[in-house]
Amino acid sequence: VDTLTQERVNVEGEPMAMQIDSLWPSPDGSVMYASRYPAPLGKDKGDARLAGDLAAFRTDTNEMMWRVAVSGQPNHISASPDGRRVYVPIRDRSYVEVIDVEQQASITRVPCGWGPHGTEISPDGARLYVGTIWGHTLSVIDTEALECIQRVHMGESVRPFVITADGSTAYVQLSRLHGFSVVDLERGVPSATVHLPRLPAGIELPHKVGYNVNHGMRMLSDESTLYAAASIADYIAVYSLPDLRLRSSIPTGREPAFVKLTIDEQFLCIPNRMESTVSVFSVADETEVARVPVGDYPNRMASIVVPS
Repeated sequence: VDTLTQERVNVEGEPMAMQIDSLWPSPDGSVMYASRYPAPLGKDKGDARLAGDLAAFRTDTNEMMWRVAVSGQPNHISASPDGRRVYVPIRDRSYVEVIDVEQQASITRVPCGWGPHGTEISPDGARLYVGTIWGHTLSVIDTEALECIQRVHMGESVRPFVITADGSTAYVQLSRLHGFSVVDLERGVPSATVHLPRLPAGIELPHKVGYNVNHGMRMLSDESTLYAAASIADYIAVYSLPDLRLRSSIPTGREPAFVKLTIDEQFLCIPNRMESTVSVFSVADETEVARVPVGDYPNRMASIVVPS
């Protein structure tokens, strides 16, 4: 999606035998990393139960440069700010695989709790934060020592989350919570629970394995505003920080999920998974300025300025 024109940009290429789970750009925007899992023969969608890979693509030509097989189901990746490493959580294992970009190889596995799912990297690259699905923890990895130095028990599967730049506070979505948890990382405990507005009559929380109420969070870099996707109720909740005051609730398409800010933070992009569109919101006006058709079940996104 081109956020300047609010239009879909078609990418030419051959159909892929691998389905992308998540994306992360290199620091200069010239490479896009993708965690992927295979699509079995005759299937048009990937099977997340199969071991996958990390692939690197040129953003100017969309050509694949290299790939590294990983040991299980790769989930939501992060890359170091210096561009040297990509961190791949392996959801059906208990560790994060560390990919060395120069070597194009997996160099180690860092245990962090069962079912690592989402990751966030600190601005200086010193800490990697990992949310686990089955272990119900928010784990912290020291990226120099490559060891887990903290595990905060959340009591539920950890979904998207954001961390303040100083590493003191996390805002964490959980599978069964229509809201989010506030975590004091200095004390290593959840300190508050924020509930989104009450669900309308007739909407029930899911209970089957794989259940998930809401799935998308992002925070402005000045830490003044927090965006939380109400995936189950089709809106984005906007909170002022640090007082956690609900400022507005903005309607979206059906099942809004992963929230992404553009690099200049002028726009907020939200994939509407059950509508096959991406909503583009003006950060300044807190209004939807476009809804762009993008194809079947849009999900994880990355924002780059494509090198000319």
